[in-house]
Amino acid sequence: MTIRNKCLLAILALFIAEIIPLPFTAIMGIYVARKRPIWFYRVTQKLYADKEMIDIDLGDRLDPMKTRSRITYSLIGLVVLESLLMVVPVIIPLAVWVILRRPVWFLRVTRRLYVDLAEELSLDPAQPGQSDADHQRLVDALEERNREFAQQIAHRQTMR
Repeated sequence: MTIRNKCLLAILALFIAEIIPLPFTAIMGIYVARKRPIWFYRVTQKLYADKEMIDIDLGDRLDPMKTRSRITYSLIGLVVLESLLMVVPVIIPLAVWVILRRPVWFLRVTRRLYVDLAEELSLDPAQPGQSDADHQRLVDALEERNREFAQQIAHRQTMR
């Protein structure tokens, strides 16, 4: 399964989770902007790995704090827009479009977001620093946490 298909399946799962009136995709986006997890950088690099591009100019806006603030405010604006439209989701179609079209601006924003961590943690997509066994253990642990979290939410809703 390609990385694009995996990303689309993850977005589909988030779309199903959006039935509950909590903006899971916006919360996830704000988490990525604020905490800058390594997995998001690696997924983005793998998603763009086979796309032919010229070296991307990051421009003069290399301050990751400003990028984090802009992303957070943009996501809050999208949540407000979704709440005003009530039925029409905005973030999920945008995420599907990014996965399918792979626009250069998204890669540029991701690199600006991680610019200070790239050198410090040597975030080279060719050398991820994890073996397949380590990666699988991480995936299994995350899936277990997600299952536990989903069970807690289901339990809370049945208590109401």
